[in-house]
Amino acid sequence: MKNISEIRFVKELKDCYFHRDRKYENAEIKQKALEAMLMLWNADNVECCGYIYSQDMIRNMMLNKMMPEELDDAIRRWKGNGETSVDQLYHHLFLTVVLANALELFHKVMRYECIPIECEIKVRVVA
Repeated sequence: MKNISEIRFVKELKDCYFHRDRKYENAEIKQKALEAMLMLWNADNVECCGYIYSQDMIRNMMLNKMMPEELDDAIRRWKGNGETSVDQLYHHLFLTVVLANALELFHKVMRYECIPIECEIKVRVVA
C-alpha cells in the first residue's frame, strides 16, 4: 500500500511534470525524464560533496521544493553536455534540486533580504 507522500508524488508527476499539455522535445526525452524522477524518488540515499542525503530528505525536497522548471533546467544541462543516459539525467536532476535550495539562500543574501543566523559567510580575497 502506498503512503501519503507516494500518492502525492504520483499525483504531482501526472499534474505538474507529465500532463498532456507539458511539452518535451520528444517522447524519448519525456520517458527518460520520468525514469530519472522515479530513480531519484526511489534512491535510498545520495552522497554529494561528502554529505549523505537520506531518502526522506530527497523526497521532502522533491515534494516541497522542486518545481517543473528545475526538471527543465536538468534536461537542458544534460542535453547541453551531450549526455544521453538516464543515470546522467538523474545526477543532473539531483544536483538541480539540491542546488536550487542553496541558490535560493544565496539570492536572498545577495539581495539583502535576509541573512540567516546559522549561515556562516567566508570570503577569500584572491590577489
